[in-house]
Amino acid sequence: MKHEEHDPHFKIFHELMSFRVQEILLVSSPYDAYILEEDGSMASRIINEYHGLNLSRPPRITRTANAEQALTLLEKQHFDLVVTMAHINGMAGCEFAIKIKSRYPDIPVILLTHSVRDAVNQTDFFQKSCFDNSYTWCCDSSIMLALVKNAEDQRNVDHDTKKAMVRVILLVEDSPLHRSILLPMLYEELVQQTLAVLDEGLNEQHRLLKMRARPKILTAASHEEALSLFRRYRPYIFSVMSDGRFPKNGEESASAGYELLSEIRSQVPDLPLLMLSSEADNRESAHRIPAVFIQKTNRCMAEKLHDFFIHHLGFGDFIFRTPEGKEVGRASTLYEFEQQLGTVPEQSLRYHARCNHFSNWVMARAEVSLAARLHKDQVSSIDDCSVLRKDLVAKVHTCENPDNRES
Repeated sequence: MKHEEHDPHFKIFHELMSFRVQEILLVSSPYDAYILEEDGSMASRIINEYHGLNLSRPPRITRTANAEQALTLLEKQHFDLVVTMAHINGMAGCEFAIKIKSRYPDIPVILLTHSVRDAVNQTDFFQKSCFDNSYTWCCDSSIMLALVKNAEDQRNVDHDTKKAMVRVILLVEDSPLHRSILLPMLYEELVQQTLAVLDEGLNEQHRLLKMRARPKILTAASHEEALSLFRRYRPYIFSVMSDGRFPKNGEESASAGYELLSEIRSQVPDLPLLMLSSEADNRESAHRIPAVFIQKTNRCMAEKLHDFFIHHLGFGDFIFRTPEGKEVGRASTLYEFEQQLGTVPEQSLRYHARCNHFSNWVMARAEVSLAARLHKDQVSSIDDCSVLRKDLVAKVHTCENPDNRES
């Protein structure tokens, strides 16, 4: 085997994302299959999506036309994910999902519909969802990549956060249609930005390995579900992106997004928050939190999300600021970051250490070990600022010079 496969500095990345979707069972009527395949082979388009984003091992799709055939296939072959359309021959969608879950509880079952109405009708069964998630087909194959990646994230998040402090982006959106528009945008931006900030000296294998440490995206469809996920993964939450209107206490609430983000802001004052809403009036509410606001009807929404990733999630330059917000330094590489750590004012150094900005910035670059060593729990308790400065510089310098690392 190649020596690089045994590189101890990359060992942790081999242990991340252990669950991968390799086999997908797609259950669709002949009509649905025609709609999905109208613009070309679904399998070919997924392969192109994976290759376009430099992702490895695209999944294979097996299609069947009805529920009975699907259940027979599941008995004979292993599948990592089941995607079903709302209208299948021989069985109602919810009944089909429940049968799969009763026999194979670990297999995610995703609903894919042609309309929001179908999604609502299929998921409102005994007052709870029958499916792990639901999406609306928007004539774009990128939704398949997004639902696959989201299924992987949900399965891997517990292990990867504990093993390597992998960050979590929480998306709160109850509409299958808007979720189907937003998730592909978020995954494409996340993958492209992570690739962009990785060390240019890495070979292709190591770049793919480091991609396993990219932030996970988790979705919630209600105020209660969002708060539960936030509390569960609070030490790893990278950002919360929320709709303005969604269910709270079982009823749709126009102020649910404002209340959720305000509560999270009160608990984590420096967390990047984003309100995504179709209602322009929510812009003022977002600014009161404060949170960044993007209107869903904006034709430049993808560009706005790109700006949020660059300026708020650590994928751009690290901007050293005073607690009052004044810029006192800037770094685009780890070398420049080390140099600035040695010279920026003490108040800026303490501010960023206390708010965990150092750890978040290097974690965006998949520097897992350095992120752990720069975490606020490790550095913010150092009282003497000169000692803190030396400690930070030494840790970054060791990361830049692997030969100096302890074995």
